Amino acid sequence: MNIINGEHIAQQIKQKLKTQIEQANLKPKLAILYIGDNAASEVYIEKKVAWGKEIGITTEVIRYVNASTAEIIGKLKELNGTKSISGYIIQLPIPRHLNRNEILQHIKPEKDVDGLSPVSLGLLWQGNNPGFIPATVLAILECIKFVARYEDNKYTVDELDTNESTLLERYLTGKKVLIINHSIIVGKPLAAKLLDYKSTVTIAHKDTTSAVLDKLVHDTDIIVSATGIKDLIKSELIHDGQVIIDAGINKTAQGIGGDIDHQELQGKKIWISPVPGGVGPITVAMLLQNTVIASKGH
Repeated sequence: MNIINGEHIAQQIKQKLKTQIEQANLKPKLAILYIGDNAASEVYIEKKVAWGKEIGITTEVIRYVNASTAEIIGKLKELNGTKSISGYIIQLPIPRHLNRNEILQHIKPEKDVDGLSPVSLGLLWQGNNPGFIPATVLAILECIKFVARYEDNKYTVDELDTNESTLLERYLTGKKVLIINHSIIVGKPLAAKLLDYKSTVTIAHKDTTSAVLDKLVHDTDIIVSATGIKDLIKSELIHDGQVIIDAGINKTAQGIGGDIDHQELQGKKIWISPVPGGVGPITVAMLLQNTVIASKGH
């Protein structure tokens, strides 16, 4: 079993960003709009703030214990017009009484570093996207890129010099990819990017029947699962040669885990991202990368 070390990948991305910021004398600033009280969100926000500080990104956390949809939209309009803010995100999940779709419509595309506005998502489906892509999607692509470079346990000069998009297209063309998630954060935008790279994409989700899901899991090259349901994927269905990007997270008495029991996969010739330490840290790094890109447009 080969591990995709997300912490290592994230540290490399952070170092590149720090160098870019210093060399170009950039002043990136990220605003995080946080509504409600969610323990997991608190952890994610702390990491975004800490990593931003490490590489030279100023972060402002705007907290609301509670708020109406109108209040949040008013704040977004203010952020849209604040020149010092390079980009901003709405920390998800948000309280259920808020109209998420209406709120997302008011995010200025140039500052949409989470890539969740209708304009950003629409551009993504058009291909050759000039807008921002959700950070989790970028993180999953980084995991796949890692496998594309290292699957033969060699790192050739040709692979080193290859354009990243070319590398992904060369690796993904014709491959069958199963995405188990249909959200606007992961499943839908990821499907759009994978189609750009000429892979064959199937989307399932937590309500897909077990019989159908079992067949799909067995008959695919790459599995991306992000449901947060423990042991959603039966380990006996995983076979040599598959790549598993586990982007799910759940907490039990045994600790934090993903959508599949990694211990049961020991000995199989597969690639897999761990939970924790896989997609999560890369996602934070990719959000910071989007923020740096946004700051260049100021």
